Amino acid sequence: MRISGGESKGRSIKPPAHKGLRPTSDKVREALFSILADSVPEASFLELFAGTGAVGIEALSRGAARAVFVDLSVKASRLIRENLDTTGYRERAAVVTKDVPAFLKNDATVMGPFDIVFLDPPYHEEAGPKALAFLGEDAADGFLAEGSLVVYEYFKKHQTPGEVGRLVKKKDYFYGDTAVSVYIKK
Repeated sequence: MRISGGESKGRSIKPPAHKGLRPTSDKVREALFSILADSVPEASFLELFAGTGAVGIEALSRGAARAVFVDLSVKASRLIRENLDTTGYRERAAVVTKDVPAFLKNDATVMGPFDIVFLDPPYHEEAGPKALAFLGEDAADGFLAEGSLVVYEYFKKHQTPGEVGRLVKKKDYFYGDTAVSVYIKK
């Protein structure tokens, strides 16, 4: 796995050594950051279901001011910390080992506000739609400002709604079996 752009372009980060983790591909990350382009510099970035941390590290490489990584797995959190150390971004990041719904309910307001939220949940679980629904609720106003972007990666055979509470879909993108929906907070 390599960082595709920014100051750490070409630098390798460790892939997962444990089963059950499906990192966002280099191709999808590169396309994602082409879409987000001008929104990333100086942004506060939140990566939910962070896995390897590749997307948030890519954001830091491309100029995000800070990134918060949330994953329930202790192994994933350890891997994210190693990848942050490898890239030199540890001081601009926080890694939270916690269930995503609990983080959103209890910690996001304290650690926010966030300009961009990226979520890449396990494809065949309900965790992703539930997290997306929470991000569209008024409760998210404490950590998502109007105009914040929410990027949801999912299996292309699933569909995402045009609106989720206060989130309005801007566009869907498709890359093989992967789909990405970009929402804006209204």
